[in-house]
Amino acid sequence: MKASLVNEMIFKINQCVGNYFLGNSQANSSIQSHPDFHIDYDQGMMSPISEHIYEYGEAMGISEPKSDGYGGAASSSVVPYWENKKRRSNVWKKREDELLRLAVSEFGDSHWITVANFINQHGYNRRGNECESRWKRSLDPALNKGEWTREETDKLLALVKRYGEKSWRRIAGEMGNRSDTQCRYQYRSLQKKNRRQYEAG
Repeated sequence: MKASLVNEMIFKINQCVGNYFLGNSQANSSIQSHPDFHIDYDQGMMSPISEHIYEYGEAMGISEPKSDGYGGAASSSVVPYWENKKRRSNVWKKREDELLRLAVSEFGDSHWITVANFINQHGYNRRGNECESRWKRSLDPALNKGEWTREETDKLLALVKRYGEKSWRRIAGEMGNRSDTQCRYQYRSLQKKNRRQYEAG
């Protein structure tokens, strides 16, 4: 492939990525329709082109890309599907949790790249999406980790009926004090329970 063509392709990609962070809807639609653009929120995976988008944003000093408010493709809450073991560990240490709590109290729960940078200044290597997931799924004091009530279960079922079985971040947002993981597990548990009752006749 000629160098000029390669440079043209790089220019177009970076142009689209820049517009993506600035909220250009036409560019967003173009990127998201690309066959190599894919983000699977439930499985925690993203494709190389979508990884490029977020790496670009961090490199340009953009704290957060535009979000649709419901964990859509512009959210920073994604995890690369490949693992760089040298860069970071999946297991959070007690000290990291302490630093995460301190960072959230200082910077709030929406500036996750800033939070990650604070943690990394203490010798760790975390990404903004990891910090957000750890906080929202484990450390947020607003999380209800108790048994599900009948009222919560009814609300969960109604939200799944409205939004489908893949919009767990949106569902969790409307539940209020349950994480996306809690909502998904509870729904799957209900499905298994109903299946067993059906099979038992």
